[in-house]
Amino acid sequence: MGGTWGEQKFGLYLKQPQYFVNPDSLKDFQIIPTTVVRWGWTSLYLQDHIKIAGKLVITLAGHFTHAPLYYANPDIPDYQKNTHSDKFLPRAGLTWLFSDNVSVYALYDNCFWAQQGPNIQNKPFVPLTGYDIEAGMKSYFFKKKLILNLSVYNIVKNHVVTPDPTSFGNYIQRGQITSKGIDFDLTGNITQALIVNANYSYTDAKDTKDTDSTMIGMKNFGTPDHYGNLWIKYDLLHGKLKNISFALGFQHMGKRNAEVNWIPGTEVHFLPVFNLLDAAVSYRTEKFHISLNVYNITNINYATLGSFNSWTNEWRYTPGEPVNFRLSFGVNLLCGKKDK
Repeated sequence: MGGTWGEQKFGLYLKQPQYFVNPDSLKDFQIIPTTVVRWGWTSLYLQDHIKIAGKLVITLAGHFTHAPLYYANPDIPDYQKNTHSDKFLPRAGLTWLFSDNVSVYALYDNCFWAQQGPNIQNKPFVPLTGYDIEAGMKSYFFKKKLILNLSVYNIVKNHVVTPDPTSFGNYIQRGQITSKGIDFDLTGNITQALIVNANYSYTDAKDTKDTDSTMIGMKNFGTPDHYGNLWIKYDLLHGKLKNISFALGFQHMGKRNAEVNWIPGTEVHFLPVFNLLDAAVSYRTEKFHISLNVYNITNINYATLGSFNSWTNEWRYTPGEPVNFRLSFGVNLLCGKKDK
């Protein structure tokens, strides 16, 4: 494993990426020793549902987790070796059943995650902890052929580990990230021929507590503010074109904070917003099916993942695929066979 820093080897430009790497650029890497990590979880989870008068459902639960972590690399310092974390997390929820088709709920849950990393204090990090307060509704339409889910949430994460702005390659544990948002899902049949799958989410995730006051209000790394997708499929059920289906898909990705080592007072870099358009056509019978999917029809340039390092003034990102297609064909070998 190796890497390069501060070198213009690959010629990738975010707005006009080149989908190749010159073989000469892969020579003379600095070799980094391989690190072997063993990370396990042992957990006990208990839950009970209490139903009252056929309308109110009370959920009470708790889980205890033991998480050991072991590094086999001899170069790893002692404070990162053979650590473990133990945590008990409660969970509670309320659900009100208006009918068989409509219900609302409220939920309180906790989270826990063991964390590791080098730091100048030479001390192990305490686990990440947090909680989620959520409320929403679930509805069925057209004899439960169409499902609608809507939820609002507030998620708080404490003891977040981030890169140390004063010591490159090290990490520090500081602050709190709060995520507030809305999530909407619609899935199923609007008519016998028309199928829809839609999702939209709005997330305001940012630093709300920090030992460095300049970081408060900073958007959470990699979290889009708006995200949505839509897939509509129409099946021809009658006539000469029976069994042919047409589909159209759309995906929107909002801006995402790309800063990994932000220097206070400098510009905050975001990955650009992008919109993708896909389409498909298929033909299906009981014996066989054939389908053609075309992705990124408009052939836009976009980044699926990425980060910007203010210390080295460099982008590092994964470009999305240009226009491409997939042709698939299938045969049902059991069609028409009778049971003996």
